[in-house]
Formats: sequence, structure tokens, C-alpha cells
Amino acid sequence: MRITEEGYVAIASVLIGVNAYASVMLWQNWSYSAPQKVAQSLIIWLIPFVGAWVVMKLMSDDEPRGPNTPPFGGGANDSIGVQDGAPD
Repeated sequence: MRITEEGYVAIASVLIGVNAYASVMLWQNWSYSAPQKVAQSLIIWLIPFVGAWVVMKLMSDDEPRGPNTPPFGGGANDSIGVQDGAPD
């Protein structure tokens, strides 16, 4: 079985798309420092498909939160900022 030129273009397109998606997801994740993101980006682009899958799997194991996102749950302060107890 011989792969045609269109087949190579399709494989390259999928590879670039998967790696680009993994890279964008990585750089939007606040859980990692810049050096960690650079190292993981190298893994994504130097090991096609497998690198992207490994990095996305590692990110899915972390809780994706931004820098100002409070932890999930109620507690003394609810989501609208009202504290337990009598109003002021």
C-alpha cells in the first residue's frame, strides 16, 4: 500500500492540529511554571502524537484553575461574598 501526497498532507495536518491544540491547552494552564511549559512544549513537538497525548494526560490529572480562582466549595464565604452570621 502506497501513501499518496494527499495522504501525507492529511497526516501532517492532523499532527500539526493535535500538537497545536496540546500546546495551546498547556500554555493556558496556570499550574505550570514557564520552564515547565517550555520543556513540555518541546516534548509535544519533538515526539509527535505521543508527546501531545502525554502532556494532555498530565494536564487532565491536575485541577485546571486560573491564578484568581477560589477553591471549589462553600465554607464560611459563599460564592457571592456573603459571610455566615448576622449582617452588618
